[in-house]
Amino acid sequence: MGLMNSLRKLAGLPLVETGRLLAMLHGPSAPLFRAAYAIDGSSGTAVQAWAAMVNTGRADEAQQWAARCWSRRPDRMLAGLLGLSAADAGDRAAAEDCLARGRESTRGDDELLDVLEWRLLSDQPDEVFAPFLERLERRRDLPPQLAQLVLIDRMWRELRDGRRGRAEALADRLLAVGADPHASTVKWALAEIAGRSDQAAGHLAATASLPQEMQLYLQCLGLSSIGRRDEAAALIEQLRTIKPELADQASGLCQSRRVGIAEQPQEAAP
Repeated sequence: MGLMNSLRKLAGLPLVETGRLLAMLHGPSAPLFRAAYAIDGSSGTAVQAWAAMVNTGRADEAQQWAARCWSRRPDRMLAGLLGLSAADAGDRAAAEDCLARGRESTRGDDELLDVLEWRLLSDQPDEVFAPFLERLERRRDLPPQLAQLVLIDRMWRELRDGRRGRAEALADRLLAVGADPHASTVKWALAEIAGRSDQAAGHLAATASLPQEMQLYLQCLGLSSIGRRDEAAALIEQLRTIKPELADQASGLCQSRRVGIAEQPQEAAP
């Protein structure tokens, strides 16, 4: 792994991408959400305020906000929120502690705990991550954002295992819901290997709103997944001149079968 991801840690994009994953980044500003939280005290409003802070680059403030909200009303959702902030700050032990405390709680929704667990397991070996992913795939109560991450992960695995028809079907399923850079990249890779250059160009154009480094990152994954590793390696070196840490991430994932929260692409700023 990167569904949900980290979706996305997703190279100087971690908390921002988690916020995008939760689909809470568009709407009222953080001050308005904070004012609303002072009135209703709901965890959902606290998360919206946090996401608005993250979306405007105020990660430190978001982490402090999560800690204050947790101290006021400890529940599953806020445990997940605090854990995601800790993970982004590089404090894995604190993030794991939040996950454990959240699982013990009987209050609130556990959506963010699932996202946090994905985040913590996304860089682990396949034998550790696979059972977790299988549990998610069997569930029928996943929130839409996490269900989307599961589909994205499965789509990449199908492509990398050579089951191209299944990969394309999953890409079409994702695109039927809305624009998805991962799905467009998979469609691009499939058109490339089939020699359908016009279609390939169209699918690639669908990712043009992403920053250049994220376009290169996804293309690396696409080329590697269809066995064109030399071309993927060349793109990784090109990516290294723009964002070395993302190039390292791409290099590692080209050897894996997973895409995680940390790999959810970010749209370019208007």
